[in-house]
Amino acid sequence: MKRLCLIRHAKSSWSNMSLADFDRPLNARGKKDALLMGKEIAQHIKPDLVISSSAKRTKETTALLLQSFNNDIKVIYEDRLYEASMYGMADVITEVDESVVNLFLVAHNPGIHMLIEYLSGKHLAKMPTCATAFLKTDISTWSELKADSMELERFIYPKMFQ
Repeated sequence: MKRLCLIRHAKSSWSNMSLADFDRPLNARGKKDALLMGKEIAQHIKPDLVISSSAKRTKETTALLLQSFNNDIKVIYEDRLYEASMYGMADVITEVDESVVNLFLVAHNPGIHMLIEYLSGKHLAKMPTCATAFLKTDISTWSELKADSMELERFIYPKMFQ
């Protein structure tokens, strides 16, 4: 059984319009939401590996989420996840070693939203910032990942816990 958590980065700041999109940090609400979601996620699953977009807001989201986990967790910052399509994100996942059972991917919309629907065959009305989809599958290696190969177990977002 493989489990995948697909997480959209938390709310980013637009206070400095001169920053490139890649360099935008989280705003105060985003930081609060990432900490809140980390606590909620940690009650259900612990990652073996986290792959995060290398954009500033996803790196910050990842760091805040992982504060709720006690152990050192391996994190890979992947440039290909910034502005990736669902297919680009799926390609990154299919390269993960088969020994990884619980995988977290922290990335951006619209790709992350589309990937959840692609993998689960379920329609999501929205994908708010810091929303998390918990998916599971019986595949034995990540390279077997394909459309409708995962079951959407749970979908959560910050406003559900405030």
